[in-house]
This record gives sequence, structure tokens and C-alpha cells, in this order.
Amino acid sequence: MNRVIIFTMAYNAERTVGRTIESVLSQTFPDFSYYIVDNGSLDRTGVIIKSFADRDNRVIHLTNAKNHVWEPGNHWFELVDACDVNSYFCMLDADDEYKPDFLEKCQLFLQDNRLEVAVCGSDFLSSTTGDLLSVRSLEQDLILEGDSFGTQFPHYHQFMRTYWGKLYSVSILRNWVSEVPPLIYGGDTLAVQATFRRASRVGILAGTLHKYYVNSQSTSYGFDPNRVHSDRILFDAAKQFLITKVGSISPNNEHFLYSVYLNAIQDTLRVLITAQISDAEKMEYVRYLKVEMDEIQRYFSTLPV
Repeated sequence: MNRVIIFTMAYNAERTVGRTIESVLSQTFPDFSYYIVDNGSLDRTGVIIKSFADRDNRVIHLTNAKNHVWEPGNHWFELVDACDVNSYFCMLDADDEYKPDFLEKCQLFLQDNRLEVAVCGSDFLSSTTGDLLSVRSLEQDLILEGDSFGTQFPHYHQFMRTYWGKLYSVSILRNWVSEVPPLIYGGDTLAVQATFRRASRVGILAGTLHKYYVNSQSTSYGFDPNRVHSDRILFDAAKQFLITKVGSISPNNEHFLYSVYLNAIQDTLRVLITAQISDAEKMEYVRYLKVEMDEIQRYFSTLPV
């Protein structure tokens, strides 16, 4: 078994970070180092992290003086570049959890199938009630290599959206940050696409090993001006991913991507309606989105009935 590096970035997460850390310390696979960054929190986040680090030396407490102003050595890609090339790496948000057998099952899956990335499904839970809202998972394990990155694209695309829920071989993450263009909204997706583009073999485990807590107050559900244009950037990036990875975009994958883009614009419009900005600003964004919607409509109008 190879050692695992786990990384969490926490900002004002005093209500959830203890639960997150407990889920890591409860792993059935014990050989890991857990780096957790207090990213300039203004609450008790740092105190809570320190209390865990004091009782378990696998927890390494890092601190940034200000939110998103990174101290040298604290960013995840710096940790990756510094650790043994035969190690594995994963991320976890400061309000989520890994189930106890996440590391054990993903390591075995990765090694048994000679993978560079092992992916698991997620349970989506209400942050207020803990109720199960939805599940992102496959019914059977899926191994991706060669042409299957094209033929299976609609089945694994949803798993490329976020850093978490994945165990990466450190070798696949080394020195690739320059390949990922900066994007404030959706940057995770571009980064994971870059990893899948590099990888020869990726596997997705059936079932779920990760818990994602849905919080309507989080930045993911709020309006960000960058979101309006990022939807298009992600749409174009997904097309380029397929061209680079398998050489072309099949009609089936093109249809799938336009459907995904349509849903993304609809989600952005719903967020825009309740955004705390002026009506004039809203109309400016709506005009841009209408141009994108017109393109989607033209595409679907060309399809046979």
C-alpha cells in the first residue's frame, strides 16, 4: 500500500471542520498525512484544527494569514511536488466527509486496475437536516482507457466536475498546473479535465464513498459575474478535451454537451434572477445568455425529428 496525502482548505468552517477531520481519522487505511489549511479564518476554525493536530500527528495544521493569500508551501500542488512520486493524493472540502473505507477501497481499485485516477460516487445530503437529497454514482465499475474516453463520455462526464471523490497518483499531478487556465467559477472542472487528459487509465467505482453536504448559502449557489461567461468556457473546454483525448467529437457526445450547456445556462439564469444586483446589470447578463441560448436552439433545430 502507498502512502496517501490528503488536503483540505478551510475558511470559517468551525461548524463543520471537526466532522470532516473525524471522517479522515476514521479511515480503515491508516497510512496518510492530512494537511489542512486554515485559510485566514475569522472564527474558531484554526483552534479546532490545532486540537486535532495536537492529538494525532497525521494531521498537519497549516495557516494562511489572509483568505486566498497563500503562504509558501501551503498550496496543494506544492505539497504534491514535494512528496514521494509513488504516493497518492486526494482532496476533501471542509464541510464534507469521506466514508471510512474510501482510502482502502480506492487504493485497491487503483492498484488492481493499474489506474492513475480512482473515482468514487457521492451522496448529496442536506446541510441542515442531513437528509439524502440525491446520489451521483454508477451501478457498475467503469474502466476508461483509449477509445472508451469517447464512447463512455456521457457516463463519466459528471465525475469530472470536482476535485473531491478521487484518489490521484501523484505522478499524474506533477508539474501540470501550467496546463490549467485560471477560472474563478468552474476551475475544479478544468483541473480535473487536465488530469483525465493526462491519464492513460481512469476508473470509477460503483456506489458512493463520499458525502457532499448541500448548503444553499455556499458560494456555489450564489451569483458570481464570472459564472455567466464560465459556462461557455467550460462548454468549449469539454469539446477540446474530447478532441485532444480521442481525436473527435461524436454526434452523441456533441448532443450530450449541448444538453449539459443548456442546463448550465438555465441554472445560471435561476441564480441571476435572485442576485443582489441592479436590473440593468441583470439585463446585460441576460442579453449575453440569450446569444448563447440562440446558438443552442440553432443546434437542436438541425437535428432530425
